[in-house]
Amino acid sequence: MRRSTGNGTVGTWQTTSSMAIGREDFLGVAYNGYLYAFGGTPDVDVTQLSSVEYAPINVNGTVGTWRTTVSMDVDRESHGGVSITELFM
Repeated sequence: MRRSTGNGTVGTWQTTSSMAIGREDFLGVAYNGYLYAFGGTPDVDVTQLSSVEYAPINVNGTVGTWRTTVSMDVDRESHGGVSITELFM
């Protein structure tokens, strides 16, 4: 995690909480005070994930405890998406 310095640059990297499943090639979305991680792959193999995790973004910029929520109906990796009001697409 890096915090913005307010002048367009970013500060130093800090360690924060870990997700339940380590993943790469996932979709990350910040929305309404939470950080979401959709799908991805847990390894360099061809395994793909359908799981979704979320964590609160604390006022000091750190990330709270990650929790799992309802999984997507298909596995995905290297995908894109956006948040529009209360919908994730």
